[in-house]
Amino acid sequence: MMRIAVPKVIFYELSDYTIAIPTLPLIQEGEVVKKISTMKISSCDDKLQCYPSILGGIFIFRKRIPIARYEFNGFLCAEQRKGEEENINQLISSLSKEEECCFSSQSSTFCLRKKKENNCYLIDNIGMRFIV
Repeated sequence: MMRIAVPKVIFYELSDYTIAIPTLPLIQEGEVVKKISTMKISSCDDKLQCYPSILGGIFIFRKRIPIARYEFNGFLCAEQRKGEEENINQLISSLSKEEECCFSSQSSTFCLRKKKENNCYLIDNIGMRFIV
């Protein structure tokens, strides 16, 4: 019997953008896994959940429409400090160069780091896996 596993996707709101960051460890159960395992990829009706789960990598959506995908070899870390809200262009510039960066959403601050620190999750650039 073949099973699938997908990364846990963490979403952040930044102005009118949504950043979707898939992280490890993978999950093999739950609503998202059940939905993805029974659908055709072409029939994905919720791109916000499907794209990062299936393809991996950091996705930036504007009004639920994907505008960019980036790979970042490192970690997503929650920060205790509250910074000023970042400009989406600054975030895109840092992701394009695969540079460490921090950004603040309305609720907290998150950083993309090359090395693991406290409160960090490994970013998944692969997405869905098949387990046989």
